Amino acid sequence: MRTIHRAVDIVGGVMGVVLCSAVIILTSTVVRNKTMKMYKIMIMSTAAVDLIYSLNCLITLSTATAAKNLVFISVDNPYLPRGPNIVYVAVATQLLTMFLAVAVLPLQFIYRYGVLRSKPFTKVQMALMGLVCLFAAICHASSCPLVYHPRSDYYDEVLAGVWGIANKSDLPMYIVGDPTEISMMLHFSEVFIITGGAYNVILYVLRLTKKIWNVDGMEYSESTKLIQKQMTKVLYLQAAYPLFVVLIPCFLFPAAAITGSEVKLLGELSFLLVHSTPALNALSVLILMPSYRNYFLGCVSSKYVNPVTSGATSMNRQSKTAISAASSGEMPVVVQKEG
Repeated sequence: MRTIHRAVDIVGGVMGVVLCSAVIILTSTVVRNKTMKMYKIMIMSTAAVDLIYSLNCLITLSTATAAKNLVFISVDNPYLPRGPNIVYVAVATQLLTMFLAVAVLPLQFIYRYGVLRSKPFTKVQMALMGLVCLFAAICHASSCPLVYHPRSDYYDEVLAGVWGIANKSDLPMYIVGDPTEISMMLHFSEVFIITGGAYNVILYVLRLTKKIWNVDGMEYSESTKLIQKQMTKVLYLQAAYPLFVVLIPCFLFPAAAITGSEVKLLGELSFLLVHSTPALNALSVLILMPSYRNYFLGCVSSKYVNPVTSGATSMNRQSKTAISAASSGEMPVVVQKEG
């Protein structure tokens, strides 16, 4: 099972790196229409965070196990130097990138709100909000040395028994947390604070966005509605998946550890799921956004597909149908109602 976990984690990490890189490259080079330029900062920033997270997952190959009132966080890359400092750094960076990816979710909805109100947030404003997210993730990750205990003979026996490993030298690097300790409780509470705060901001911004859509005296063109519908699908998918793969394990692990349950497979499955978020986020952009899908699927199928670009030719094609306009990314148009 350990070998299978490594293989799946490596495949997922490679997919995340490739797909996130594809989103960044397409956004900066191939997709040049006006609407995508407006969302360029948002799309590329999210893909960059996910790319870093995927690289970290590939390097650490981390997983978790709960047994005998303990939570083990393992770093299972055999090519990393072994040592207590290395494992602390590996786990800290894993938590940093993981929760940074969660913390930046509201920024996508905030930026979309700015676009819809015809006053997009500036790069400086988005950078400042990004720093707040980074600070929250750093606070959570930096507590690792204070919360988790280093490897010991007793912990070796517990983990070896759960994993069925006879030779303790074959054990991966790991650190151990006791969920009954105050420090560990605070550590887990930070997860709920970061995640809960992020989703509360998302809900608040969604209410503001709904007010814009329902403003009396103006309505959006059909092409603009289609564009925003596509972007909404992407944002909702990217926001919904981490809600389950991050929060649910954080409920189950402390409960399992406190009751003394052994949930080795649950830990491995949970980490594999949360490590898959970068690849799924990138796929949501590449498949749900027609401007990306036309080019991406053409490359995958090895067939020539004319990429949708900006300019007079693209605009002429947009005029045929509203769907074509949405696919090519027409600028949002607001039509004032008379009287």
